[in-house]
Amino acid sequence: MYLQTQNPASSAASISLPKIFHDELNYEERQHQKILDQIELAFKKLPTKANVLPGERLIKQGAKGRRTSLFPSRKAGGSIPLESQLELAHAVWNLERTAKNYRSQAIRIELPGGKCCYPDFVVLTYDGVYEVHEVKPDILHLDDDTIRKLKVVERIFNSIGIPFKIIDSSTLPSMRQAEDLLLIYARGHVQHWTAYQIELAIHLLQTNFISKLSDGHHFLLAHDLPAQLLEYLIFHELVSLPSLQQSNFGKGV
Repeated sequence: MYLQTQNPASSAASISLPKIFHDELNYEERQHQKILDQIELAFKKLPTKANVLPGERLIKQGAKGRRTSLFPSRKAGGSIPLESQLELAHAVWNLERTAKNYRSQAIRIELPGGKCCYPDFVVLTYDGVYEVHEVKPDILHLDDDTIRKLKVVERIFNSIGIPFKIIDSSTLPSMRQAEDLLLIYARGHVQHWTAYQIELAIHLLQTNFISKLSDGHHFLLAHDLPAQLLEYLIFHELVSLPSLQQSNFGKGV
């Protein structure tokens, strides 16, 4: 009796792998696509009737023992829910100045062991690149569990070409500086300024020595320009005043 052998090529083609093998093989790809889908959805989502841009994780405002806030962002087009004063400092000091758009707590990342995390910010740069930012009080004194989690999250984002940045509080303004900057921001963004107004104001202020904020207001009004335009220029570091540089306001403003 002879044994009948199969053609190796047809034998290989007929092998049926268990479903769990395919699930494990495609898990990482599905995770990556899920993250990208969440990012796309976050920037498409419209504000609520209260003009709030909620993330995937709800930040309860006024929670006991936590300094939560709603930051009315001109860049984001709505109020951004924030969980701490450090997040607020990063939003107003960095993101409002350098980002094209951003959202808070906008994506849910699945971690090993059935756990998950919600990074603080998803940022869209002017180069059209997405970044993810996590704000920490002190990166030099993180506990082992937090370090392991951050390394896993960093590895996930790096694998899909999204930079993951940890923002340390040492790079952010103090509470007093952040409060002063918020005031300047609010005054300078009461309306949209035209390119002509901005360019004319910069030219006038650069060709005339103005030392005080009040003097700058009177100077712009004398040239038929809105006084609050000065705060816009100061916030975006398009002009500077000696009186502000010598005060406790900001870092190099």
